[in-house]
Amino acid sequence: MSKNKNKKKNNSKYVSTDSKYSRYEKLKDNYDDLDLSKTQQQQLVFDDVDLDATINLDTSFMEKKDKKKVKKIVDEVVPVPKVDDVYEEKNKSTLIIVLLTIACLFFISFIAYHYLFFDHSEKVKVVTKKEEVVEKVVDNNYLFLGDSITEQYDLKEYYEDYPVVNSGVSGDFTSSIVENMKKRVYDYNPSKVFLLIGINDLRNGKDVSEIVSNTKEIIELIKENRPYSEIYLESIYPINKTDDDKISDSVRDIEFDNEKIIEVNDLLKDLAKDEKITYVDLYNKLIDDDGNLNISYTKDGLHISSEGYECITKELMKYIKD
Repeated sequence: MSKNKNKKKNNSKYVSTDSKYSRYEKLKDNYDDLDLSKTQQQQLVFDDVDLDATINLDTSFMEKKDKKKVKKIVDEVVPVPKVDDVYEEKNKSTLIIVLLTIACLFFISFIAYHYLFFDHSEKVKVVTKKEEVVEKVVDNNYLFLGDSITEQYDLKEYYEDYPVVNSGVSGDFTSSIVENMKKRVYDYNPSKVFLLIGINDLRNGKDVSEIVSNTKEIIELIKENRPYSEIYLESIYPINKTDDDKISDSVRDIEFDNEKIIEVNDLLKDLAKDEKITYVDLYNKLIDDDGNLNISYTKDGLHISSEGYECITKELMKYIKD
């Protein structure tokens, strides 16, 4: 037996010092009861496998009783995990990886959906027809509100580099706009509103006070429902009732003159001051030396020509760029 012990000591060179085989030394200490030759001891080595998972020993050369002893020693020193336990651990790891992957994909999808389908611009609470709603603030959205003079204004041509909206309706009155504010103004969420209205009221015999009162209501409704909008109140434009060939009979038959327009404009100027909005005096930019609408600026004595719109654009552009 001592001889075998010496053999085992001399055989230490066959024992790997690598950590992978560190448990082999523990097994060797238990071989005292085995009557093995040196060659047999050399054969009794671990395969190049993960010792934490399993241990395979070549015991084919050994007696049956010795095989049982080796098996007992191995089981005591290095317990072999059950196959089911190994698979269970692998399944747990796989499940964790799958769940983490799903969570990451869900998070990425949520972020993408949030930025693609939700608007992140500034919003404000406004009141439309006594119902509180949240409306988007649209930057650089310029609305021109008025009658046929506005409707015929080719905004895309004169403001081609700016986001302009034409909300002019031929034959419109101040009262018509009051009754259709949602469609004419609110739906556009304008950042600036250029208001030109009143000439048809005068043609229809409306009282000056009614014109100013309705104009005030338009301004206050915009302030109430679109508080972020800047309002620019334009003066009513002059007319030309002279005998020039360009002047239409319908304009010559108008019962009021520019004096009436001046009266309304003075009141509109005061209104703008009271409402703390900008008043734009275009009346004095469009008249000739005789106080009539410059003939080159009109098509028929009332409506505006391309030269007239160029003059108007030059003045309004100051406020567009502001």
